[in-house]
Amino acid sequence: MSNEVEYAGFMKRFIAAFIDGIILTVVCRLVIGPELALDEKIADIEMYFVYMILYYMGATILTWIYSAGLESSPLQATPGKMALGIIVTDLQGNRISFIRASIRFFSKLISWLSLCIGFIMASFTEEKQALHDMMARSWVIKGSGQSISIPGKALIALTIAASSLALVVRPYMAEIKPQIICLEETCREEQDREEQDREEQN
Repeated sequence: MSNEVEYAGFMKRFIAAFIDGIILTVVCRLVIGPELALDEKIADIEMYFVYMILYYMGATILTWIYSAGLESSPLQATPGKMALGIIVTDLQGNRISFIRASIRFFSKLISWLSLCIGFIMASFTEEKQALHDMMARSWVIKGSGQSISIPGKALIALTIAASSLALVVRPYMAEIKPQIICLEETCREEQDREEQDREEQN
């Protein structure tokens, strides 16, 4: 089987991931809300970390269902992979299960922790496998999925996850956001109070 397969190299996979990253960034901002940067005026650092933990937990759930759901669907690929004409299969060239696709997704954490060496392995391994491919016993090859129909189960799961996050997590994050960001007027008032306190102490 391996002699008949044309494996997808690192650059194709990188471009596919970049496309998926753009899509997921838009989805996360619409569903969860904006990410907060530390360069903003933070009034409550503890609530800031609570906000960011919720943000990344939500983003991880959406990314997991997006990736594992679509790669285990008849499409066998995310939109980014489809754009590059590549799919995910098992070592026999067949469609993978959702469980195996989930193992593949969460194994990417090890690739990140290895300073991305796990991803770069796709450049020089014989079957163009990254570390997470090896752990999930999967390939990324050139080709099209078993079907080009809309993957109903994956879309339903993604819709349920997005709706749950939008209804539960986003309102709470919107509520605590004003406590985190120190607006210019508020900051100025706090600075004035601090100066007055120092003057009174002196």
